[in-house]
Amino acid sequence: MVKGENNSMIILCVPLHHFLTGILQPFDKVPDDVSHGNNNLDWWGTKYLNNAVQTIKKSPASKWPMKIEEFVSVLYPLFEVDYLLPRTFMAMLSVTEVEEVIKTGKIPLEVCAATLSHYVLVTRPREYISHVTIEEK
Repeated sequence: MVKGENNSMIILCVPLHHFLTGILQPFDKVPDDVSHGNNNLDWWGTKYLNNAVQTIKKSPASKWPMKIEEFVSVLYPLFEVDYLLPRTFMAMLSVTEVEEVIKTGKIPLEVCAATLSHYVLVTRPREYISHVTIEEK
């Protein structure tokens, strides 16, 4: 991948990357680890992919080869083989894409919750913190 160039199709190679680097083995059981906070790259499966993930996240929605809902259906069978794949995929999405992907119902609940937590607590988009009163500011 050329630095700075968006190539969202790299997501299809992520399971192979996870297996070859020894991060996990095919069909490993999902651990009970919920340490997704503080941008824990191990939990998200992006430890060696973070630059590519950030480039893809900042790219326009047209970065995907088809509608994002359809692309989730293409990836879905691989989620059983690589439990980190849905996490890595969600890490590549913009906040507007996250909603569409969650609506598919194909992303594990803990990954959806971690993704939403990330956007609310880490990036703190203004539209999600409108409950703060003037006195609290």
